Amino acid sequence: MSDSVLDTLVAWGERTHGIRAMILTSSRARADGPVDEFSDYDLILAVTDPASFAHGDLGWQAGYGTPLVRWATRTSSTVGRPTSAVSSTTT
Repeated sequence: MSDSVLDTLVAWGERTHGIRAMILTSSRARADGPVDEFSDYDLILAVTDPASFAHGDLGWQAGYGTPLVRWATRTSSTVGRPTSAVSSTTT
């Protein structure tokens, strides 16, 4: 079964400089996961330069689609460790 969102994510990851691997997690990664039309796509990105993805030019996030929400969590335990999330619609 083809999944156009996954196809789009893979193409985006392949053309985005610095992304070395993408790991799909949560219910969409499980064969027995309860997936429906509202299930999101949770990804872990392995990148060559984490700081540039978290604190540099955030244009890489728009490469997949138009960002709807962006946030970063910064606490004393995450200082120096990039934390960022994006929710978007495909273009």
